[in-house]
Amino acid sequence: MTSYGLLRAAYALSRSPWTAEPAPHCLCRAAGTPQDPQERPLANELPLDHIVLGVPHLEDGAEEFERSTGLRPVFGGRHATGTANYLVDLGGEAYLEILGLMPDARGNGQVQPFGIEHVRRPRLLTFCLRSRDIERDAASAKERGHDVGEVLSLSRTSPDGARLNWKMSRRQPMAAGGVVPFLMDWGRTPHPTTRGLPSASLLDLRISHPDPDSVAASLRAVGSHSYEVGRGPGGLHATIDTPNGVITLN
Repeated sequence: MTSYGLLRAAYALSRSPWTAEPAPHCLCRAAGTPQDPQERPLANELPLDHIVLGVPHLEDGAEEFERSTGLRPVFGGRHATGTANYLVDLGGEAYLEILGLMPDARGNGQVQPFGIEHVRRPRLLTFCLRSRDIERDAASAKERGHDVGEVLSLSRTSPDGARLNWKMSRRQPMAAGGVVPFLMDWGRTPHPTTRGLPSASLLDLRISHPDPDSVAASLRAVGSHSYEVGRGPGGLHATIDTPNGVITLN
């Protein structure tokens, strides 16, 4: 079976009614769900910006996502390192980034994000929190015991010619295999969710790791005070409502 056959199988096998699959370690709440006052995030809680789905071949991955979900992702653009992405709105000013390395960029000597050059099957690589002042939040995380790595200033050009600029933290290798988020600061650049992306609904984002206490401490340090971590193999698990039904990406 090809990697995209595996992608289709993963979507198909994970599609199930939301109520049939309880998620005790919830990182995200379905849009419109009433929130218990006791569960409201702290004032300095950083919101979810996006989730990164790595694929070995970008165009094939976007097409398979469309066949499996009924949503055609929008091409976002190409990055200087040779990666490129497709985007889907997840609600709540968050989005899914389908990320792949372009064929002409393999072996170009660039340091690639999230180990994307080693991705052999579609999988969730990491997630990102949105910062309004990334230097301050990076310094705050370090004071609390977690180093987010260097802060980079990056940019890309969208298909309509708009220049997008942002800052993001990068740590190589990723903290805890990617289950501790990185930070992004869009500055004055309009957020990707304002650009008319096709819409799905993120119902739940769960995190698991063999050392949940250590990961939970890093999450709190980086600005994720209300997130829980389950014990298990390291990974992220996103449950998404799509036109073709509810799917879970792992």
